[in-house]
Amino acid sequence: MNVVIDADPGTDDAIALCAAVRSDSINVLGITIVGGNVHRSLGTSNALAILDFIEATEIPIVQGADRPLKGSFTYAYDYHGKDGLSTTIPQSTRPASSISAIDFIRATCSPPNHETTLIALGPLTNIAEAIQMNQELANGVKRIFVMGGALEVDGNVTPWAEFNIHQDPVAANVVFSSGIPITLLGLDVCNQIYVNRGNFPPSDNETKERFLTRSILEGWFRFKPEMERYTLCDPAAVAAAENPDLFEYRQASIKVVETGKQKGRTMAKYENGSVDVAINCDPVEVLNHISGMLS
Repeated sequence: MNVVIDADPGTDDAIALCAAVRSDSINVLGITIVGGNVHRSLGTSNALAILDFIEATEIPIVQGADRPLKGSFTYAYDYHGKDGLSTTIPQSTRPASSISAIDFIRATCSPPNHETTLIALGPLTNIAEAIQMNQELANGVKRIFVMGGALEVDGNVTPWAEFNIHQDPVAANVVFSSGIPITLLGLDVCNQIYVNRGNFPPSDNETKERFLTRSILEGWFRFKPEMERYTLCDPAAVAAAENPDLFEYRQASIKVVETGKQKGRTMAKYENGSVDVAINCDPVEVLNHISGMLS
């Protein structure tokens, strides 16, 4: 499966990138960077360092939006740490690609390239801008797996909104109304998939991806001593892309509140629409699948 990953690395983005690159069934064509968890420039540096560390330097890193379609990003350094990774790895000396994220997505996903899947792990700004620039993109993307939203549960930045959607609700509406087949993994399922302190599933195969994942988790738990669990939201989205059968879904159309007190609220009208909303999973099965992807 050919994929482009749109990310804002970010600790869970980093783990998700490790899982995707290590996977035998996912071919990562490129990683586009959007602001979100951290500033775009730091997210780009983190992505380059991650790929250097896991020896995947053939995958291009492409810079995208440093602001949402309206307003500005509010970064999550209080959650991911000042470096965005909660651990230290060597910085890369390689530059990012000179092409823009919008042009890269358009070139990779527009017809006749009908077999490219997008995995969106951050605000949807890059993908929305690509759709706005080229309506043909809707005919070229096979599916978008989106980590975002909180439909029947509380949000994680406000009582109504999940972080990624709250950062750019305008872009979210562009993507959800595009007609492109979408799989949405919100906090409804992602909150169930977590690692307890010091309890990441063991493996006999200590790959660089597993080593980096454990280093990130250990660093994060040191950074957040009051926390006893780390939620694997972005890795869950990658796991769903590799094996959609890990989740149960319900078809819906999605609308996001763009302004006001409930900004970022993600609402589903079920039984019709282009979005498959993940509504249930076996959390242990998904966690073990993520662990297996890293081995």
